Amino acid sequence: MGHLSSTSIVYVGTARLPQPPICAAPAIGVELVVDPAIGRVVAASTNVGLPSLDRLIWEVVVGTPVSDAPERALLEIEVRYCSPLTAAVCRALEAALRRAQQDAGRQTASCAQPPANGDGAWPPELAVGAS
Repeated sequence: MGHLSSTSIVYVGTARLPQPPICAAPAIGVELVVDPAIGRVVAASTNVGLPSLDRLIWEVVVGTPVSDAPERALLEIEVRYCSPLTAAVCRALEAALRRAQQDAGRQTASCAQPPANGDGAWPPELAVGAS
């Protein structure tokens, strides 16, 4: 993490499900796929196999900038998903969004300034064309 990549990055948030189990899984996992080049969520899914939940999460978060505060997405889930799973879904989604935000912040900070070798230049081993 913390590196620029031309591929997507998957962030996962998890939370325990209420007991007795409603689904086969003891916990919910929410996966968010982020394209770091554009800083947006490009896909989303869960591990619980509830198609309506997956569609709702997709609708709420896909296309949103990672830098957006998660409160809007969480409120949208709370209002539109009425289930004993709602609190766990929101916790898992928030964890995944926060991880994506933290990593985006590290990537931005690491790109803002080159690693200096004392005089503000790139160290020779990191310079373009170094072998």
